[in-house]
Amino acid sequence: MALIAVAESAREVAVGFNKFLDPVPEISTEITALMSECYAISSELQKLDNAKEDQRYYHDYNYIYTDVLCVRQSLECTFDDIIRLFGALGRPGHISRRAAYHQVWREIDSHFYQESGFPLCKRLEYNRLFLKQLNSILNDGCQQAEVFRKEKATRTLHPSTGTPFLVPGRGTKARTRVTSVATWF
Repeated sequence: MALIAVAESAREVAVGFNKFLDPVPEISTEITALMSECYAISSELQKLDNAKEDQRYYHDYNYIYTDVLCVRQSLECTFDDIIRLFGALGRPGHISRRAAYHQVWREIDSHFYQESGFPLCKRLEYNRLFLKQLNSILNDGCQQAEVFRKEKATRTLHPSTGTPFLVPGRGTKARTRVTSVATWF
């Protein structure tokens, strides 16, 4: 999936979460934070997509290419899972609209916590910060790699697809040169 397609998925997920605000107002703070992260991720992905076509960033983009693929794959899995879980809202049932949205919210919250040990919003935040750092490397050149390599992140494999997603701070060591996030793990 292209970066721009993942950016579109992020926007679709944000729109999907917006539908939770009225039926389940007690989680509106969490939902608003998720929407904000999704839109910010979409923006960062669009910047990266634009940069890959720009000759000024050719060498620096090649420097971060493997990292871009890793975070793209992580986001694809995350957004696919969210959209799959949203699908439960369309199932016919004898529960109220409020109860249906509340149940789906609990399933989303539980799914991501069981999968990675922290809530979905944290996962999206980590991915957004990672994308932001990749864009910073493009804009500021490879001298930013020194800061980048100190970021603590590890990769965990998605249980159903076997693809990676980022998990911060689980005993990683700083490398002398960042060539790929995959080399951190």
